[in-house]
Amino acid sequence: MNQATMDRRQGARLGTDIPLVTYRDGVAFHCRAVDLSSGGALVYNPTRREPPLLQRIELTLNRSTTISALARTIWSSGRWIALRFVGLDDVDRLDIAEHLDARPQ
Repeated sequence: MNQATMDRRQGARLGTDIPLVTYRDGVAFHCRAVDLSSGGALVYNPTRREPPLLQRIELTLNRSTTISALARTIWSSGRWIALRFVGLDDVDRLDIAEHLDARPQ
């Protein structure tokens, strides 16, 4: 990973494996967030469909916490998509940070 990529990240990013649903043209695509921060995620997309620039997502942190947000596609390659969360409120960012902090190291 090059230095320019590292400089754009806004928070600590940790490996994870949580459900993430992307919605494109009203159709749900079930994916996995394999790398997560309060600012975005690296997503495994089994469909290999080209993602739109902006899409609605739902991120399931646990049984009681699902976050809905808009996400901007930063890059995509094959089955991988890098997303930046857009317009995510501070409470949702805090929920993500607390979820990551609670993970065993």
